[in-house]
Amino acid sequence: MRNIKTPKDKVLWSKHTIETILTNMQYTDDVAIADSGNSERRYMIGDHHTGIISKEKFEAVQLEMAARSNLEVTEEGVRRKGTKYRSKKQK
Repeated sequence: MRNIKTPKDKVLWSKHTIETILTNMQYTDDVAIADSGNSERRYMIGDHHTGIISKEKFEAVQLEMAARSNLEVTEEGVRRKGTKYRSKKQK
């Protein structure tokens, strides 16, 4: 583990900051740029900058977070699967 300090020179990173890094693709080396005339149309530019998380780790985190999620998207909308957070994978 690398000893990387926060931008405010702290050793301990907040949960929110770590979640942001692990869920925002811009922290890999890709970036999504919106079309100026149409905010729904985006262009992906790969190898734009040096990422702080690899694409492989980013994708693995997305899969793990989806597997552990307590939310389920149905035709009626979003609902909770249960009342407890599952820290272990289901078999």
